[in-house]
Amino acid sequence: MKKLLFLTLLTSLIISCSRTEPEQEIRDNIAVIQQALTEKDAGDIKSLIAEHFVGVSNEGTETWDRQQLYRFLVANFLQHNSVAARPTRLDITLDSNDPFSASMSGTVLITGSNRWIPEEGRLLSFNGHWQKIDGQWQVSRLEWQ
Repeated sequence: MKKLLFLTLLTSLIISCSRTEPEQEIRDNIAVIQQALTEKDAGDIKSLIAEHFVGVSNEGTETWDRQQLYRFLVANFLQHNSVAARPTRLDITLDSNDPFSASMSGTVLITGSNRWIPEEGRLLSFNGHWQKIDGQWQVSRLEWQ
């Protein structure tokens, strides 16, 4: 058991050391968003969304701004006792021409429940853009389907 724990910690350390500082900051912000979803704290999420945020869903048929995203989150928090987001794949690419810009893509499983077992779930593919604004990485664009 100790050997398995040691190997797990060593692997985590090697993986985290291979990431650049900006990429790790973005991943840390994604972890904050995940935790805020679990705690149903739309304010923490909103603080990581750029003022000029554009969200595009349903293959471009629906566009959201920052306030619409916030209202959507609050409505879902009221509808479900428990909300969770679990990335199944996440790729982050830093813009080689702009140190304050990065893109991400991946898939995430979103679940909602009123008891112990999720009653609703959806696997979404997404593409997004992060910008470093006033020293903090924020999501400026997110497309999902």
